[in-house]
Amino acid sequence: MSFGVVVVVVVVVVLGVLVVVVVVVYKQLTMRPNTYLPTLPKDGMVVKTDGMGWDGRMGWDVEGWDGCSCNVAFSSYITEASANSQSASMTDGAIIKFDRTEANYGAGYSTSTGKFTAPSSGVYGFTWTFCVDSRTTDGGALNYGEYGTELMRGNSVIGVLHTDTETKLDDACTTGFVIKYVSEGMEVYVRNNYAHQGKILSKENHTRTTFSGWKLYQ
Repeated sequence: MSFGVVVVVVVVVVLGVLVVVVVVVYKQLTMRPNTYLPTLPKDGMVVKTDGMGWDGRMGWDVEGWDGCSCNVAFSSYITEASANSQSASMTDGAIIKFDRTEANYGAGYSTSTGKFTAPSSGVYGFTWTFCVDSRTTDGGALNYGEYGTELMRGNSVIGVLHTDTETKLDDACTTGFVIKYVSEGMEVYVRNNYAHQGKILSKENHTRTTFSGWKLYQ
């Protein structure tokens, strides 16, 4: 076999290999959602724009995919009447009931129980703001409002606040924020975690003690 023929054969083989590589890379870059989506990790953040799902973490367009089913959110607060009645009867470990809702998408929060029950599994954000009154004491000179509260997921404590005022006419509020994975059907709520002093402060037109949450992603 002449040298020229050998060169031609080598060139043809190299070109063939390059064509195969190009085809494989092209298929990887243009794979359809049904081959790509099962490999998405749970921590991929997905948003929807104009009917096109976009995975911003990986940088892939996923045509026709709606992304996360995250239409779950609630916002609640304690009315003044409920704050007064709960303060008078509060015991250690009692669930605090936020008896009025501003929003309850997904119908997960119950004003009668004070609990949020996750309609679907996923990563959620929760925040609660607790305020105490500085005008009512439990008898002592410094026994104005003082409460400890815990954010619970089932039977587990996932957040803690201490709210205290020692001065008359100087109300106090504290806020906690927690991100946690919550399984479908699991309950999240706020409870009192030790003997309290004074009263919860929550008035519609003044200061509200609140509890809110929303689903971030699957």
